[in-house]
Amino acid sequence: MEASERAGQVAPAAPERIFVKWATPADELAGAARLLEAFHFRRIDDANDLAIVVPNMAWAVQAKRACDVTGLKASIRAGRVHVSDAAKSRLALLEIIAHPHDAELQRRWEAGGHSRAELDELLAHYGGAQASALVRLADLHACPELHHGLLHVCGDETPQQLYDLLIGQLENPTAPEGLQVAAIVPYTHVTGTYAQAFFVGCVDGLVPGPDAYGQDAAWAARTKQAAEQAFLSVADHVMKRLYYSGFSKVDADFAQRAGIRFARTKTEGGACVALTRPTPLFAQFGANRPSTLGSQALLRMYGLN
Repeated sequence: MEASERAGQVAPAAPERIFVKWATPADELAGAARLLEAFHFRRIDDANDLAIVVPNMAWAVQAKRACDVTGLKASIRAGRVHVSDAAKSRLALLEIIAHPHDAELQRRWEAGGHSRAELDELLAHYGGAQASALVRLADLHACPELHHGLLHVCGDETPQQLYDLLIGQLENPTAPEGLQVAAIVPYTHVTGTYAQAFFVGCVDGLVPGPDAYGQDAAWAARTKQAAEQAFLSVADHVMKRLYYSGFSKVDADFAQRAGIRFARTKTEGGACVALTRPTPLFAQFGANRPSTLGSQALLRMYGLN
């Protein structure tokens, strides 16, 4: 049952749904970008015609890079991003450097177990630093939700400019050039309608994400239910064809860092790779699961391999 039907509304005609399996995440993102570029040049309707739906903002950034390589003009579009505790801590450090005379920030700093002497030393070293040094200080690249904002950092911004830029991108993470041909959007924030879309990263541990498997059972259940509703609702925003897309293998260390769940590992070319599983949310389709099409067969249909 589609999301609009569950809400008691009349649902539009469901799009054709196809599952495409790629070898690796790099193959998947590059292939999706190349195919959407082919769709665009063969049939241009309007600027809102195509979309790449992603598991999270870290994957949105990677999808944008794949589009840039292909030449497909795409922009990241999303609502407010969930910010992890790690990112909040790093942003708090950046905020007090950006606003050294804010009494409330100073109270929070001391309440967090830091001394005024530590603050004075921090400001002495970094109060006038440029963004490049601050990014290293706070290890901002370690937080996936900050990746998109960091793409727009030149390196010579002041502490306040860097802080304002990152907060602005978290609250409204849309690329400054605006939507041109394709939208890149996390599956939890899809709005509008598109003729065709690629929903990449449909593997266990990405859709739903790691929080759905957390130790807090109540939190995990709520997270999984929200992911399920968002997953099913994506089809309500696609008119013609929705390609669900996944990959079969990925570097095992990366899989563990990203929270990807896998059945087993194997050695390939001297490296340890994890063998992934499709998202368990496909079970929600019951007998109406998407049909399956090999990635190479799909590329061949458009003369891309």
